[in-house]
Amino acid sequence: MSDRTCIYIAARLSEAKRVEEVLARNGIDYTVEIAPYATRLLGLFPTRYNGAMFHVVAEQAQSCRQALQAAGITRGLVEDE
Repeated sequence: MSDRTCIYIAARLSEAKRVEEVLARNGIDYTVEIAPYATRLLGLFPTRYNGAMFHVVAEQAQSCRQALQAAGITRGLVEDE
């Protein structure tokens, strides 16, 4: 099995559904993992939430990021690790 990498963290269900639509439309095989992530509430207070982390085969990561950007889905993009 190839290495997988996280390309997107969706904070909301509606956002996760949009990501799924783009990946499915492009014929991308992906997995979703619910995992905690940290952000700042009002830019000040550290807060932890659960998000949907989308993983794809590492070789497809860059093209998947580009497809999501082209669809206007950019808030939770995870750049190369």
